[in-house]
Amino acid sequence: MSEQELRSLAQKHGQGHIFQWWDELDKDKRARLLEQVRTVDFDLVDEFRRTIVQERKPLGTLLPSVPTPLPGPIERVEAVGWEALARGEVAAVVVAGGQGTRLGYDRPKGMYPLSPIRRASLFQIFAESVLARARFGAVPHWIIVVSDATDAQTQEFFAENRFFGLPRERVHFIKQGNNPSVDLQGRLILKSKYELAFNPDGHGGCAKAIGKQLDLIRSLGVKYLYWFQVDNPIARILDPAFVGAHILHGAEFSAKALRKRDAAEKLGMFIHEDGRLKVIEYTELPRERQEETLPDGSLRFGLGNISIFVIGVELLERVCRPRFLLPVHASPKPIPYIGARGELVQPGRDPQTGKEKVTGYKFEYFTFDSIMYASKVLLMETSREAEFAPVKNRNEDGQDTPNTARAAMMALHRQWLREAGFAVSDDAVVEISPLYAMSAAELAARLAPGTKLSFPLLLAPER
Repeated sequence: MSEQELRSLAQKHGQGHIFQWWDELDKDKRARLLEQVRTVDFDLVDEFRRTIVQERKPLGTLLPSVPTPLPGPIERVEAVGWEALARGEVAAVVVAGGQGTRLGYDRPKGMYPLSPIRRASLFQIFAESVLARARFGAVPHWIIVVSDATDAQTQEFFAENRFFGLPRERVHFIKQGNNPSVDLQGRLILKSKYELAFNPDGHGGCAKAIGKQLDLIRSLGVKYLYWFQVDNPIARILDPAFVGAHILHGAEFSAKALRKRDAAEKLGMFIHEDGRLKVIEYTELPRERQEETLPDGSLRFGLGNISIFVIGVELLERVCRPRFLLPVHASPKPIPYIGARGELVQPGRDPQTGKEKVTGYKFEYFTFDSIMYASKVLLMETSREAEFAPVKNRNEDGQDTPNTARAAMMALHRQWLREAGFAVSDDAVVEISPLYAMSAAELAARLAPGTKLSFPLLLAPER
């Protein structure tokens, strides 16, 4: 489209202000602005605007969710999972589009040096987990979903580290899309006089990006996608019990869940609304309802979503083709913007709450909304100690920090050692590479009884 056509289109949709600095721009900056405007789906922006002005639909009848019973003895369930892994039917998917900004780290979060002794990065921990599954069959394919902000640095990091021992052809980088951000009135936000403000389109945007590559994924022989987050270092990657349960249950969408530590924990909740299982985000359920309890004192809606899923490729095909079906969610955020005089305005902090002021909305899709299109869903309960230690905040912020994640990793590895028959103190510094063991049973098979251990203890194969 020509410059005039783009300006007319923006004006038609009430977004003509994005050209307000046009006369001040040089040739290159004008070209940059036009390039960005060409990527904007103005009909979608209209939908965004309607999303923020319309009243939220009242919630229906809400009932607590319960975990799905295992579809057979655990030995049988795990065996089915191992068989699928050995056939190469399960690919790992990590959502890795975020920067480490909240950690005070100016690189992709997956590059953050985290492990207790080696300071192995999150990416290395996950790569070793994927590679470890090859002990029982084929090296699984690994899909790394990146964003514009993390793509180049992530691919360079993997190349510099020789893909952490993984065959290059088994690692696939897919880039998620972006959505334009809008202000509180639904107007597109300019982050400079010639640039629009965009944000990655969320975890569901990762599903959308993968959906565009389903032909490739099918050609690899992949039937199931094992989904996890880049900020959870103790996620049990490619857990055969979870995979086997998904297959034996005949599920199209399976999710792991854990008990929230309290009503205020920022986790979405698995809830039956009008008889159908879904995830309701903590921002979408009134606080008083989140605090409801059962007769035993536990939270009524206490099963939290930790974004560990197994998703059938056939389900993604229905969700992503021929049109994308997931609903959009508006998230109020503090977004820098260009002021009336052309200056960059930072949101600043609200003097009452101390939090940054909300200046606009980012729009995201959520993978868990795929549940509504699944013919059958499995919900498997896990524990925080075994599988959830997110890295979200700086150490000084208390919870969900690098320090708490390292402590959780060491506590888990100390527990494995104890189950393998070794005495370990509560303050012992321990790190076990996934390439050495991924469970207490694997550890017991590697360490002879009576082996003398010294601490700090690093158990990792020599490279």
